[in-house]
Amino acid sequence: MKIPREFWIPEGAEEVNLDGANCVVYTYLGGKDAPCAMSFYGKKSKATDRYRFATVEKRDTWVADTLANAKAWEDKKAEDKAKRAADKKEAMAKAVVGDIYYCSWGYDQTNIDFYEIVAKKGVNIEIRKVSKILDRSERGADYVCAKKGSYIGEEVIKKRFNGSGNITMNSYSSAYPWSGTPKYETAWGYGH
Repeated sequence: MKIPREFWIPEGAEEVNLDGANCVVYTYLGGKDAPCAMSFYGKKSKATDRYRFATVEKRDTWVADTLANAKAWEDKKAEDKAKRAADKKEAMAKAVVGDIYYCSWGYDQTNIDFYEIVAKKGVNIEIRKVSKILDRSERGADYVCAKKGSYIGEEVIKKRFNGSGNITMNSYSSAYPWSGTPKYETAWGYGH
C-alpha cells in the first residue's frame, strides 16, 4: 500500500509553490519552533528534501531557490522537447529518397551496415539494407562503401527520425547520413 503524501506533511504546514515548477514546498515549525521545510517533486508521495534551518530567512531563501531550480528544470525539458521535434522535422525535410545512411555497431569489433531511403510517407521513412563494397583493406581494418540500389533481401523497414535527426535502428545503434567517404570496420578474421 502506497502511503499518501499527506501522511508526511506536518499539521499546520503552509504550502508554497510556483507555477510551472512541478514542485511543491511545505514550510512549518519543527521541534523547539525551528523553521523547517520539505519539498515534493512531481507526483512523489515521499518528500524529496526535508531540512531544518537556523533562521526563517535561510529557510525562505532555500524555498525560493528550490522552486526556481525546479521551474528552470521544467523550462529546460520543454525547450529540449521542442528542439528534438524541430530536429526531427528538419531531418525529415532534408531526407530524399535515395539517401544512404550508415550504422556502426558491434562488441569487440566494428560492423557497418548501409541503408537506403526508398520512400517517405508522412512522418515515416522506409529504408532497405544495401550491399557494401570494399574500398581498401589494411591490417585488421576494412574500409567499405555502400553499393546504392543493390538491396539485401526484400525487407522494407519503416522508421522515424529520432530527436537527433538520425534513425534509431535498435537499442544499441543508430543510422547516420553517409557522406560517401569509406567507413572503417573490423576486417574479416580480426573479430568477425
